[in-house]
Amino acid sequence: MGLNITNKKFNKLTAIKFSHKEGKQNRAKWLFKCECGNEKIIDKGKVTGGYTKSCGCLMIEEQKRFVRNATTHGLSGGRKGRRPEYGIWRGIKTRCLKINNIAYKDYGGRGIKICDRWKDSFKNFWEDMGERPSKYHSIDRIDNNKDYEPSNCKWSTPLEQGRNKRNVRLITFKNQTKCLTEWIEFLNLDEKIVAKNLYTKKMNVLSALGLNDK
Repeated sequence: MGLNITNKKFNKLTAIKFSHKEGKQNRAKWLFKCECGNEKIIDKGKVTGGYTKSCGCLMIEEQKRFVRNATTHGLSGGRKGRRPEYGIWRGIKTRCLKINNIAYKDYGGRGIKICDRWKDSFKNFWEDMGERPSKYHSIDRIDNNKDYEPSNCKWSTPLEQGRNKRNVRLITFKNQTKCLTEWIEFLNLDEKIVAKNLYTKKMNVLSALGLNDK
């Protein structure tokens, strides 16, 4: 059974008793009581590690909060009708707050936070950022070492974001070294055409920039 956690509280869950072990790794399952009154058998490690914080009511509360905010601002319409900005907002929260997310180490894991104004309110995020200009735009931090907050965020295209990444790729041609966006500006190229060459035609970078012919 391992460490006895009976009556210990983890976020909204209080351990009641050991239930059973499960799977090849003999994962301990415990019965927990949630603050909302529900009782549920949950993996002990997920609760003590902070991955599971409630019986599921927190997610339901968040969904209800979204519906209220969305209805107020004309953004509702179910999952299929949900605005893409909502998914982007959820992605920010996941990267910054969920330690079991694959991207956490590059965001929350290195101290990048989502501001209090946005953390629990899609409504506030929408009011500050508005509609993204096109389906190609995504959220971008102006200073890559600072948080997700109104003064440090803007909508950017993939090529614009490429300039701002910590691991931005540098391209050298005829003894000149620049990042992709700088080459586009230097050569006076159309960003959309370069993006099509890279992401649709799958051309290599030099060919996409037309440098192979120079």
